[in-house]
Amino acid sequence: MALGDGIRRNAATVPSSERALLRNAIIELQRRRYPGQCNDAEGPGGVSYWFKQDQIHQATHVHHGPAFLPWHRELTNRFEDLLREVDPRLSLHYWDWTTDPGAWFDPNALLTSEFMGAATGEAGEPLRSAGFYNPTAAPDRSVSPCYPPRDLRRSKGDGRPGSGTGEWPSDESIVEQSDYPRMRLQLEKAHDFAHGYIGGTIQDPHMAFRDPFVYLLHSNVDRLFALWQKAPGKNWRLDPDRVYGTEGGNPAIVADMQPWAGGSRMRPWAPPDNQQLVKTCKDLSVVIPRTYDTDPPVPTTRIGAIDTTNRLDAQHGDLTARWARELDGVQSFALDGNRIGALGLDQRLYVKEGSLDATWVTQNPSAKNFALAGRRIGILDTTNTLRVKEGALNAPWVLQYPAAKGLGLAGRRVAVLDTANTLRVKEGALNAEWVLELAGVRSFALAGTRILALGLDQNLYAAADSLDTASWVLELDGVKSFALAGNRIGALGLDGRLFVKEGDLHATWVLEYGPVKSFALAGNRIGILDAGDNLRVKEGGLDANWEPGRPTVKSFALWPSG
Repeated sequence: MALGDGIRRNAATVPSSERALLRNAIIELQRRRYPGQCNDAEGPGGVSYWFKQDQIHQATHVHHGPAFLPWHRELTNRFEDLLREVDPRLSLHYWDWTTDPGAWFDPNALLTSEFMGAATGEAGEPLRSAGFYNPTAAPDRSVSPCYPPRDLRRSKGDGRPGSGTGEWPSDESIVEQSDYPRMRLQLEKAHDFAHGYIGGTIQDPHMAFRDPFVYLLHSNVDRLFALWQKAPGKNWRLDPDRVYGTEGGNPAIVADMQPWAGGSRMRPWAPPDNQQLVKTCKDLSVVIPRTYDTDPPVPTTRIGAIDTTNRLDAQHGDLTARWARELDGVQSFALDGNRIGALGLDQRLYVKEGSLDATWVTQNPSAKNFALAGRRIGILDTTNTLRVKEGALNAPWVLQYPAAKGLGLAGRRVAVLDTANTLRVKEGALNAEWVLELAGVRSFALAGTRILALGLDQNLYAAADSLDTASWVLELDGVKSFALAGNRIGALGLDGRLFVKEGDLHATWVLEYGPVKSFALAGNRIGILDAGDNLRVKEGGLDANWEPGRPTVKSFALWPSG
């Protein structure tokens, strides 16, 4: 672990020297003050950066509602930013509430006089002498946020916290919830238990932010929220228009976040200081979490390309990595995670798993088309039969549909385009029933909970969310081909121009390039094969620059796909 790498870690695992830097920075925030004087007519000024935290939380008090997690994320991020004003190397580390922060026998305990103060009774040093509270203060916090409270106490429970026992939800149960409302309720419940376990001042929601340990607790709340968002295959949880699910239109989610927007008349975000910053819970700075040491590993990007001699080459890593020769005689291929699938000119389907130098395994001798998705492989064989296998490469095939002309896999969803041009989709086990249907379909794609279908009329249609309630929406007319990845949709017009939109289905299309032979989307990458058979890739926002091309390319693919 490296000081200054921007990663929030378990505070008990960082070196004691780094904990000391974090402690010193928090103490320094008690010395620094916002503009003004305590008795200003416009409202209390001159409040310390630390006492301001209590003033914010006590006045706004966002609990037991949809905005609980994003509002506290904004509060926690802003506090980390203040710490970095003192020492840019610092990160706001977290307390793992499955562990005892005050065990007397633990040399890395957090509730000690060397770091956060005592676990029971008066918090004591180092907080008392630094002015976080003063038993003889007159006036005190009850008069104005300029002044210290008279007390700061804790009554930590005996032994380890009860996370995962009784009514306290386990971390695993929180991050396994399928949607935001369920996850939020579980996480706030665990948060409430954690406050109660530490006890004392931090147990009172109107006084909790007088105890600096509260930020280690809330860094852990945010860590679990981030872990839920970053779950593999759930990139929609990083989409501002989708992450909050059915609560996305709630007034608390779409309203300006206070007090920072200036509406609560709290200084310095209100007159006369006017340091307002207006944003909602859907702002990307709120939706995209900061980095934790428990974040799922980010998959290394891969690019594959079939050259004009039908040889498959692959690149693993960044755009400057070396290309590796993979397989000759390939007509099409697919990338997904650590798997590569290749359909040979002889109709044999090969799949390899792991590094680029892994061994190819023959999957089927007579395949017309195939798809990869996680641990699933789907094939459409030369008899137009759709089969899917799940698990290891040697798992058995399961019959899905007897008269198919197209297939698609995404997460737990399977889709088939039958020989009558009707699209059918199902979700769950391989023996589940088909649910959603659309007639007159030329081609289709799946990504997360989104489905795109190109009609025989060259119109592009889309559906999203639950299969039971989804309805089809016209997206664009005059479309030759399209792609779907995460919250991006790309469409190649009949005139050769490439359009891409980002966000919800109502977002505006952006012209990206033209003329284009083919294109692909993957995460924040867009790849095109231009009119001169050059492969070009851009990375980042829709306004990013295109990288120099790789010449004489016949077809290509990008991974990850969303």
